[in-house]
Amino acid sequence: VERIRARASALAARLGPAARVMPSDASVGGGAFPTARIPSAAVAFAGDPPALDAQLRAGALPVVGRIADGRLLLDLRSVPDTDDDALFTAVRSALA
Repeated sequence: VERIRARASALAARLGPAARVMPSDASVGGGAFPTARIPSAAVAFAGDPPALDAQLRAGALPVVGRIADGRLLLDLRSVPDTDDDALFTAVRSALA
């Protein structure tokens, strides 16, 4: 989880004040075991989560997050670290 938190912090720093890091719980097997949770970290965005979610999904590189507690969360546990730059570009485009 420390490595994921560090990656989330780096991404949030690149994205600016619209993004912040918060603790997250990932699902096991994409929701196959809904009660099994794995500690993780996510980049969180306030504002209009449904609108940002729609923009991210419609981008050239679709990004799927989840909405919780009035924020859009992008949990990096399911993103290979080799895709961090592509994720940054996709999110930056959606925020523009």
